[in-house]
Amino acid sequence: PAVEKKDPREIVVDVESDGRILISRTIVSIPVLKAILRKTVKEQGQTIPVVIRGDGKSKHEDIKAVMDACAAAGLWKVKFAALKEKA
Repeated sequence: PAVEKKDPREIVVDVESDGRILISRTIVSIPVLKAILRKTVKEQGQTIPVVIRGDGKSKHEDIKAVMDACAAAGLWKVKFAALKEKA
């Protein structure tokens, strides 16, 4: 199988089980997330891939809020991934 090359522009958004949202291990609010995503789209276009990572305890409404922020910024290349359990 072909190995998908990772886009260096990829944005990874972590959604914690307590609802916290993190980008590069920094906690951000939904308004701040939207601002970051809009700025990224303005600078780099709408083809930036976003990976939304959550664990089994992440709430659907928190994931949906991140999805809505992506949509509001015009980002549609969204993938989902599971966080590995912390040892």
